[in-house]
Amino acid sequence: MSVTPFTSTLAFDEDEYRKHLKRLVDSGVGVYFASPGSGEGHSLSNDELRQIYRIGVETCKGKVPTCANIPEGRNAQQLLEKARLAMDAGVDVVQIYTVDPGHGMRPTEAEQEAFYREVLHEIDYAVGLSVNLLAGGYVTPINLLKRLCYDYPQIVFINVLQPPTSYLAELMDAIGPRIAFYSAAEMLAECLTLGGKGCLTGHANVVPFLVRSIGRHYVAGRMEKCSQSLMQLFRLNKAVAQFGLDTSAPPQWSARWLKSAMKVLDVPGHSEGRMRPPYLSPSREDIELLGSMLRSIDVAAMEGRARELR
Repeated sequence: MSVTPFTSTLAFDEDEYRKHLKRLVDSGVGVYFASPGSGEGHSLSNDELRQIYRIGVETCKGKVPTCANIPEGRNAQQLLEKARLAMDAGVDVVQIYTVDPGHGMRPTEAEQEAFYREVLHEIDYAVGLSVNLLAGGYVTPINLLKRLCYDYPQIVFINVLQPPTSYLAELMDAIGPRIAFYSAAEMLAECLTLGGKGCLTGHANVVPFLVRSIGRHYVAGRMEKCSQSLMQLFRLNKAVAQFGLDTSAPPQWSARWLKSAMKVLDVPGHSEGRMRPPYLSPSREDIELLGSMLRSIDVAAMEGRARELR
């Protein structure tokens, strides 16, 4: 789930974005463009989204999987407006989130189904769905997802981003093998054990080789090394949890720490860690604090060791 770099005037930084995407391609990880969290997707205009999807396809398609992570809409038409930008650009898959009813409301199952069907009726394109309790505030009923997957063959995957793993297992059992399932990186070993295909996470902006190594060790049967890589990811999460600015979102998708960590590690595309309002760009003190935390667990060496795995 790629970050979106900005210039000193907080305009979209095309040059830095291309550098960042090239780094992700070289790392061998797929890319979700303009995610609502890590990619600050809600701050982007339609013209910017169109540009981001175009650059993403030009840089990544055919080399790694490309997916548009459409920001949540308050209704189907808002979401479709952005989804059409991604489809016109030629991304591999369009991922759609649950409806964002706003103001503390929670849609009933019938309302969720009406939203999905209105969207899917208009999208004749490969689609992924997402179950994201912490972002949406509610869990999509399994029977609803089963009905949708039966009725709409363009659905190719479902992402389940939080525990319990029992929900993922029940969902996979209900829907069957036609659909690919992905989890958060922290759940990857469990997901692969159940027959899932991989994970999605913002961590890959900072430590792409470490994230990749979890799955590669697993499929190669190197379970001790898989465990070590996963433990390193949790150590990174613990360090980030102490970063004062990062209290509003889980570490896998918060642009605050992702951009700041990229700045600390001086990787391509960090653009000084700048963020758009209402969020504030990190101060020098913030960067220094996070830098000391990342050095305490030697993130650079952690990523360097994972890079050696081919």
